[in-house]
Amino acid sequence: MFITCSPCVVRVFVMKRLWDQGLAMKYLHNVFRPLLYAILYALSARGCFLSKELSGRIDAYLKRCYHYGFSSKTECMDTLFV
Repeated sequence: MFITCSPCVVRVFVMKRLWDQGLAMKYLHNVFRPLLYAILYALSARGCFLSKELSGRIDAYLKRCYHYGFSSKTECMDTLFV
């Protein structure tokens, strides 16, 4: 569980530092999308084997990224693998 979520924490940290440095929101969206795709690429192989708890933690991460403004829309684990 730690292995999957620790890169998410690092990505939020990097995105916050970019925001603090003055990167425009438009460009933060452009940076966030590839980071999200990298996570999805790793999860696509084991996404169906994730526990409810881990799936919920990833959903919370995606919701937090939307709250911070890194994503233009809310994402959810259920809709990402469709």
